[in-house]
Amino acid sequence: MKKIFVLGSLNIDLTFSSILMPENGETVKGNFFSLNSGGKGANQATAASKQNVEVYLIGSVGKDEFGFSLLNSLESSGVDVRYVEKNETASTGVASILLHNGDNRIIIIPGANQMITKEMIDLGLKDADEGDIFISQLENNIDAVEYGFQFAKKKRMLTIFNPSPIEKFNKLILNGLDYLITNEIECQKITSFSYSDGKKAFEYLIKKGVKNLIITLGNKGSIFFSKTQIIKTPALNIKPIDTTGAGDTFLGVLASTILKGKPIKESLAYSSICSGMSCLKKGAQTSMPTQEEAERFIISNKLLL
Repeated sequence: MKKIFVLGSLNIDLTFSSILMPENGETVKGNFFSLNSGGKGANQATAASKQNVEVYLIGSVGKDEFGFSLLNSLESSGVDVRYVEKNETASTGVASILLHNGDNRIIIIPGANQMITKEMIDLGLKDADEGDIFISQLENNIDAVEYGFQFAKKKRMLTIFNPSPIEKFNKLILNGLDYLITNEIECQKITSFSYSDGKKAFEYLIKKGVKNLIITLGNKGSIFFSKTQIIKTPALNIKPIDTTGAGDTFLGVLASTILKGKPIKESLAYSSICSGMSCLKKGAQTSMPTQEEAERFIISNKLLL
């Protein structure tokens, strides 16, 4: 059975909701607070695992209460955390999330997420096989991410890169990359082309070695580019409660459908539905639908894939 390996971050999300957005030096009253498991790596691993596939997470947490809480949450969602190191010196990563009018603003303290070593990746991927999926983002130390993709390509794994939060990285990551999944801002910063010039962006990326590009567009859905087709997928028509983790849900679910061998058009539609469903509840991992929940939702709302 094929497997998914995620090299990524684990954070505790401290979420604050407020009707008013504070100005510089201003204090305002909020109306909601929650503490949830997060981190793009942990989120994407959870989203994939909830679709009944085998998922391994490679990462690092501190030896503190937040770290133990994160590992327990991941295990309860079916993610295998044997390759998550408990760091002796660094604290667990923390994200402060401010919700305002259905949108979010996030500040991240990376902590142990910046302590990934090549030896940890060697250990985490030692049992990976050709055709397994490798996923990573940019919330860990960049040298580890670059090494992870290099190692995964040597093993002939299918590679998915989510360059978020966007920062400088070695463009060699793109060479031979199977899927680059970006939002509008990330796409423009990498290629200098906006999503409205998606064809030009993809042409630029083809020259760098990217095989497929997906640009996520929030409530406008997503657009997929390959050498043979372009697929526009609408977003689920909803009134969002909390968009935190929606992009991670999309990516994790998409990876699970690719692993199962689903056609790309069906995979994109299903992932978009699951992403929309995650916006109907507060929190990131807690809001991600299971395969059974998504299937019931699709049937009850008479949605087409």
